[in-house]
Amino acid sequence: MDLTRPESKTGSGHDPGTTARGPPASAKTAGDLQGTCPPPHAPDLNKYKVLPAIPRGRSGTRSPPPQEEVRAESWCDGGGGGALLLAVSAPCGGSFEQHFEPSDPLRVVRDSAEVRFGTRYGEVSIATMDVPRRSFRDLERTLVQCGVHDGSVLCIFLSKQ
Repeated sequence: MDLTRPESKTGSGHDPGTTARGPPASAKTAGDLQGTCPPPHAPDLNKYKVLPAIPRGRSGTRSPPPQEEVRAESWCDGGGGGALLLAVSAPCGGSFEQHFEPSDPLRVVRDSAEVRFGTRYGEVSIATMDVPRRSFRDLERTLVQCGVHDGSVLCIFLSKQ
């Protein structure tokens, strides 16, 4: 039984008289391979778009929104000090940010989405994306009653009929 290693095709046998050679020209180190192969394409498993982040100033205070997004009644009484900046995701897949008064009912959020996207949603429920998630069908409840705070994300879902 012969336990010696056969000579490879490159001719680098294990004879003590031969000089050691480096790796074959085709061999590359991990450093050489890094960045040469594109990462494998993984499908996006999230079926919802990511809502935009709500920008904050350097000191943590919010800056006033662009003039087109400000509702007149939000800022005319008290200078808008209590206004809540909310991100809203609509059933059509679109999303937007808007200031709302804490005393506004959830119906105002739905109506704003209908105006923004030019469609009628009819019966909907509005859910917070906070943990734990809360869902509301009574659109006459105010944002304060629902525990919605500044910077919250609300999603509007069509009610199944």
